[in-house]
Amino acid sequence: MLGGVVIGAVLFGIAMAIFGKCPGTGPVSIAEGRIDVLVGAIGGIFAGALFTVAYPYLKTVMGPDFGKITLPSLFEGRETLVILIYGTVLVVIAFLLPDKEYLDPEEDEQKASF
Repeated sequence: MLGGVVIGAVLFGIAMAIFGKCPGTGPVSIAEGRIDVLVGAIGGIFAGALFTVAYPYLKTVMGPDFGKITLPSLFEGRETLVILIYGTVLVVIAFLLPDKEYLDPEEDEQKASF
């Protein structure tokens, strides 16, 4: 359901930006005593319950249901090749990414002063 995915992703992104936490570190923060994250988690539970109750009325906003779409399903008959290429690209990125040097403004100023 394209509309639901887009709206849900935007709301989720906003919530994670406000929290400054991802769903994995949220429970750890709660265990450390962070009340702000606890309040956000409780709000998320209530929002999920509200969505469940309101779902029949929100179907028009959700948009058309395209069913389960996966990358291999877009290339019928060549699923194995798609998975092999995708996996290879991810492995290459994983090897190249640590060697990437990011620009550091302070380092650039130090080089310019010499």
